[in-house]
Amino acid sequence: MRRMKSCLLPGAAGLILATFLCTPLFAYSGGSGTSGDPYQIGSVADWSQLMNTASDWGKCFVLINDINLAGASLTSVGRLDSGCTFTGIFDGNGRSLINATINDSASSAGYYGVFAWVGGGGQIRNLGLKNVVVSITGSSAIVGALCGENDGTLTNCYATGSVAGKWDVGGLCGDNHGTITGCYSTASATGNNVGGLCGLNDGTISECYATGNVSGTGILSCAGGLCGETWSS
Repeated sequence: MRRMKSCLLPGAAGLILATFLCTPLFAYSGGSGTSGDPYQIGSVADWSQLMNTASDWGKCFVLINDINLAGASLTSVGRLDSGCTFTGIFDGNGRSLINATINDSASSAGYYGVFAWVGGGGQIRNLGLKNVVVSITGSSAIVGALCGENDGTLTNCYATGSVAGKWDVGGLCGDNHGTITGCYSTASATGNNVGGLCGLNDGTISECYATGNVSGTGILSCAGGLCGETWSS
């Protein structure tokens, strides 16, 4: 955060008006980003800082308040265009992100959700998403309310709202190649390869459920109450 500050400085010719930049080292609402002292996310400004600081996406975070994101301009955490996936730990602490809306007209393949891509080793847990809206138009957008792609671990998370995309679309996660445990979604989901929880599952899902409306689009669309398509090795 940069702040403009004006001062009157005495000099040989009298008082001189000087303007300078002051850059305090504020890091979220507290913490140092370690597992023992995670960065504290407690406001829209904190979320914006996380969203726009790719160098922090391998660190640890804890949500200390419910945050209403209505009207905030949002992009996904862990975006491919930033060159980083989210490989850190985000502990929702039983709290929620509310009214998050992400809209985009993607012209190429990409992953979209509150988190775009949870990479290997990444963890999101104990997080609620209330009234989330993720609507992506484009050729090959892979979309979920919580994340577009999961190669890590999602635990005790849920989503309500609506999700729409062009390819693998899930009420919680677009593509799952990792582990999802104790999660649910009531979000509606619309797209090709669409599921109430995941659009495509090639990982492990346990103790999860979905109750949202599912609507497949396209003559080759796969649709399912839990997963649109499941691969097995």
